[in-house]
Amino acid sequence: MLEKVTGVTYPQLVRAAVFNPLGMTHSYADGERSSNKWQSKYYETTGMENDLGDLSYKFPSGGMVSTCNDLLRFGNALIDGTILPKPWRDSMMLSQLTTSGSSTGYGMGWYTGVDIKGRTIWYHAGDSFTGSSGILIYPANRTVVTFLANSQAGTLADLEKIAGFFLP
Repeated sequence: MLEKVTGVTYPQLVRAAVFNPLGMTHSYADGERSSNKWQSKYYETTGMENDLGDLSYKFPSGGMVSTCNDLLRFGNALIDGTILPKPWRDSMMLSQLTTSGSSTGYGMGWYTGVDIKGRTIWYHAGDSFTGSSGILIYPANRTVVTFLANSQAGTLADLEKIAGFFLP
């Protein structure tokens, strides 16, 4: 629908509305820079190289390539309200409810909740045949933790534990 309304491709829209304004210079849609000499290779948990690296078929549910630094920029922009007005962001992070009124722990594209110490967190993780990623945001503490791995084994990373090194 976005492509039809705007007349541009989804990757072009994300670049213009998110990546460029935030200075996310190392983020792009998978397939756009397949010859990027800095892009890591992908591996199976066995250590064998994996050539299933093009995720461009799944825009907008994935298929973006980024760096931890660029994801930090994105997380900080969510905290600051510079990428979305704060009321929109707050609505996006509000847990949806089931028909019986129970919290799902999932807003509009983001998991929401509290960590083991009761601090509010927003987070999302992903994995594919080629890699895994995670972003964990503590809005009240203005702390963002990001993680990227070039295998699915990265899904085992405990971002809350990592965040514990930086939080009071």
